[in-house]
Amino acid sequence: MNTKILYTPRDAFEKLNNGTAVLVDVRDAETFAKEHIPSAVNIPEMFTTLSMTTPEGLQEMQDIFVPLFRKAGIRHEQTVIVYEDCLNTRYGGSCRGYFQLCLFGVLYWQ
Repeated sequence: MNTKILYTPRDAFEKLNNGTAVLVDVRDAETFAKEHIPSAVNIPEMFTTLSMTTPEGLQEMQDIFVPLFRKAGIRHEQTVIVYEDCLNTRYGGSCRGYFQLCLFGVLYWQ
């Protein structure tokens, strides 16, 4: 199991080059379209979807996110690296993304 949660730019670049990682940009689609890291996929719902803690709410989140992860091409054997422009504009959207990936088991498929 990979428990590393922070990657240096060098580590991320190496993982991207050897195909073992996918970059997920949580910024809105308009900002992503203007500028993003090459090969990154955009999942702004990681920032905009509110988490519900009831069983029904968690199922609703799973119904939203699992298809988005699949559509983005996230595979079990990949490391998912979530990023945003800075923590004070999206209030930790990348951290929320990490939590959501963990919640639905994506990061621990490895």
